[in-house]
Amino acid sequence: MENPYIAALGAVGAWLLVAGPLYQASMELREQGFAQRRQLPENFPQPSPVSGWWWLLPPVAYMKIRAEWQRIRREVLAMMTPGDLERIISFSNTARGWLIVAGGATLIGIKETWELVAIAEWPTFTAWVITLAALLLSFGNAALTANRTERLLSGAAGERE
Repeated sequence: MENPYIAALGAVGAWLLVAGPLYQASMELREQGFAQRRQLPENFPQPSPVSGWWWLLPPVAYMKIRAEWQRIRREVLAMMTPGDLERIISFSNTARGWLIVAGGATLIGIKETWELVAIAEWPTFTAWVITLAALLLSFGNAALTANRTERLLSGAAGERE
């Protein structure tokens, strides 16, 4: 017979594996973003508006919006120095890596939660409630910690001035 306490430990551990990468991503990306923050040049390209009427033909609207963003991307890449491009690629790769880890951990968390609910013989909807709560706690922890860090650092910088 399966032990519900061990199953609960497995589920909690799996959700900690979600919270950890989200927290680490928020800290690393905040540091990278802060260190690499630059003023946008005055001639930074702006997207041209696409008429809302195109949404009457969703595939056409999608293609027009995508084409506009590709134009912006080409213009921005042409304006960037190799160093700026390297920093953006590094930032993007860091974000993608942490999101892949958190995504995989989320799948494990769902599996472990489902097994806990089955072993404890709880109603199926309980698995979804626990999953939603765990995701909200994981994202909330990352957001609140990043916000608190930003406030502390900006407060410390203000005291030094």
